[in-house]
Amino acid sequence: MKKVIIMLLVVCSFHTLDAQQDSWDENFNNSSFIRNTTIESKDFIGSPFLLDNCVKGEIRFADGTVKSNVCINLDLYQKEVVLKLSESEENYGLSLRLDDVKEIQLESKPLKGTTSNRRFITVSEAQFAESPSEKLFVYEVFGPTDRLIAFSSCELLEPEVGGYSTRDRAEFKKGTDYYLMNEDSKYEFFNFSKRRLKKLLGESKYTRVVDLLESQNKSLKTPQDLAWAISNIEN
Repeated sequence: MKKVIIMLLVVCSFHTLDAQQDSWDENFNNSSFIRNTTIESKDFIGSPFLLDNCVKGEIRFADGTVKSNVCINLDLYQKEVVLKLSESEENYGLSLRLDDVKEIQLESKPLKGTTSNRRFITVSEAQFAESPSEKLFVYEVFGPTDRLIAFSSCELLEPEVGGYSTRDRAEFKKGTDYYLMNEDSKYEFFNFSKRRLKKLLGESKYTRVVDLLESQNKSLKTPQDLAWAISNIEN
């Protein structure tokens, strides 16, 4: 009788694992997709990834599915979210279909303070006042609301030929564009200038935000500080 029970438990366990894998495959594309975590120094300078190493996080899908404790990184050059099923794996073996993703949260451990999360959301082209540089990718969110977001990008610069540059290998160059939601709930490009902030928030909100930042010795030029101030005056 004990042998029968053990056999049933083993069979059930395999079925559970199979069901989990099937559910996983519904949201991820693993068709011969292998991406190395390191870049050969003889070929490139720098890295196309947002983070130096993959970070544990959580993925929320549009259908309500949640995947936790996944090792995640962002490939800014390929414009893909890549991940591992465990930190011990050498390669990123999976990529996300972004049209299925709603939100990503990555664990962040600052030098001081408690562990927090970096939050990323997918934003569609329709949510922008003007067409963004990337129609669908993950944007980092600053603050508790989605008013201020950032898009990180990466381009591969080829070596100089016949010039005076000492760069003899292709180099990854990263950049970040910021967008602030206007009064019509559309994202517009934002350069952290006071004039631009006043245009997007309106004069009344702008004045209150600036006054709050100054009273707390915070900076308008810092994304986290600005997002905090906007959230405080709107809630």
